[in-house]
Amino acid sequence: MTEKILILGFSFLFLITFIQRNASVQKQTGRPVRGRSLLVRTSIGLTTLLFAVTILSVFSPRLRRLFGPIPVLTHPRLAAVGYVLFAAAIGLCVIASRQLRDSWRVGVIEADKTELIRTGLYARIRNPYFDGYFLMFLAFIMIRPAVVNLLLAAGAATSFHIMVLREERHLLRVHGQSYLHYKISTGRYAPRGKKR
Repeated sequence: MTEKILILGFSFLFLITFIQRNASVQKQTGRPVRGRSLLVRTSIGLTTLLFAVTILSVFSPRLRRLFGPIPVLTHPRLAAVGYVLFAAAIGLCVIASRQLRDSWRVGVIEADKTELIRTGLYARIRNPYFDGYFLMFLAFIMIRPAVVNLLLAAGAATSFHIMVLREERHLLRVHGQSYLHYKISTGRYAPRGKKR
């Protein structure tokens, strides 16, 4: 029962924070915050499927078997670590999205020229929000190790990485040298080591 409460609770919490952030920024800016590209739809679709498969596998042993469980990775302690990572991922996503203020977007919106944020988490890492997603994908694999989860997580992570690359090209066009200097001094997903 605890497992069902945790997976539903964390999933609901993530969904509510994501919807609230989108609605808040859209209300503040009066502009759409979600890009309309196939890549954005694919990323959201794969992530939604990963949530659904993980939740369904917790509630249905029959579906869990259908999703191709990986017995060697199935262990209560590993699942417990997965729930801790899931909570950390939600926290990271909330902090990173708030630090973006009105520059928060889901995918590239070509017509937008948002402020370049270089403070908080963004002072050292260019994409901490996406780090939250990658952490969440790992958590799902730890909570419910299955072939379907691995494939969905890999697909979602790949689509998010492609989205990041497109966003970086867009920011370079919009902000020019300012973004180039920022890009050189920060890591894409992890802080850069100090240069000697």
